Amino acid sequence: MEVSTQIKLLRENKNISREQMADWLSMSVNTYKKIEYGERMPALDELKIIADKLEVNPAIFFKK
Repeated sequence: MEVSTQIKLLRENKNISREQMADWLSMSVNTYKKIEYGERMPALDELKIIADKLEVNPAIFFKK
């Protein structure tokens, strides 16, 4: 599963809005949407924040 799909599904399962995720990442909602649409790969520090907020181990984003 693609990282973008994983992030989107985890976020939706936690009932976290895109707006809230974008705020935590200090980016616009449009920039965050690009992550979920697979148009932009998050930086490592962004992946750590995403994992922390979604309460998952960041290593899940690196498994194929």
